[in-house]
Amino acid sequence: MGVWPAVFLFLAFIWVENALPESASPSVLAWLIIVYSGFTLGGMYLFGKYQWLRRGEVFSVIYGILTRFSVTDVRAADPEACGLCSGCGGSGDSERRSPADEDGGGGCIDCYECFEYAEAGEFNLRPPAIGLSVGGAVTPSMTALVALVLAAVTFDGFGDTPEWAAVLGFFLTHTSELTNQYFDGVVIANTLGLLVFPLAFAAIYWGFSALVRRMVGGSGPETAELMAAFAFTLVPIALAYHFAHYLGFLLIQGQLIIPLASDPFGAGANLFGTAGYTVNIAVTNARFVWFFSITSIVAGHIIAVCLAHLRAGELYPGRTQALRSQLPLLALMALYTVVSLWIISRPITE
Repeated sequence: MGVWPAVFLFLAFIWVENALPESASPSVLAWLIIVYSGFTLGGMYLFGKYQWLRRGEVFSVIYGILTRFSVTDVRAADPEACGLCSGCGGSGDSERRSPADEDGGGGCIDCYECFEYAEAGEFNLRPPAIGLSVGGAVTPSMTALVALVLAAVTFDGFGDTPEWAAVLGFFLTHTSELTNQYFDGVVIANTLGLLVFPLAFAAIYWGFSALVRRMVGGSGPETAELMAAFAFTLVPIALAYHFAHYLGFLLIQGQLIIPLASDPFGAGANLFGTAGYTVNIAVTNARFVWFFSITSIVAGHIIAVCLAHLRAGELYPGRTQALRSQLPLLALMALYTVVSLWIISRPITE
């Protein structure tokens, strides 16, 4: 099944976040957390703790991808531990395998089951993002999850633009007879958007991957294999866009932790004397957000281009083929840079 359970759970999560009415209500959110916690415990009981966290628990899977960007890794120094691991030894999971070191070692990167079984473990330092270029083949389900993460955050940002407000107005006008808050024009529009954006992103990515194959003369990996090979090179873009998109939310809404720390249950308490704190919107401004967004997104795309170049050097033996293969991907990343900055600029300028 790969990580398809995590893919569908993430699709459900972003629907709750973007389309479900009152999803931010404390009571609704509490029930969602209770239900999901029970679902997670049931999955670990049926399939095993590590297997479910490795393939089914959506946040563990996504955070596992993002940890590849970090400057540290955890590695099992005992090669025999992989034989005991339900992922590496039991089902041939190769996505976290590292290549053999000069001394013949290697092992599994950030596989905590192997780390638990190993007699010795290693904590290593590495250059930022280099973990995204280490490992074996990426499965189709993992490729789909990376594409879905990118499409989801793009749609979330597009939802704040005047263009999407016009789409919502159109749906509200033509579905005025629907009076149920859980099935009205806004819910329908956001649901369709969450389906269209990932499909459109996958189609565009497939088209550029097919162009990569054409640029190298039709030799080497097939189009689907190229999509998998370069999937992790897109992660820095997703990470950078998350920084840019949620910075304002973190700086403004994040201040609510100050009064909530003193009165977490809304019972009128004032444990630390901060219950009366009000949010200060002057901590940031449109100019700062814009320049931070530019810096973050451009830096993420530069890192993605470097990772894609490293991957191309592994896929194609000739330097000319490797360089030619990068032209479509460079165009794709430049296009996504422009679209990302346009989406972030719309709420600021309009």
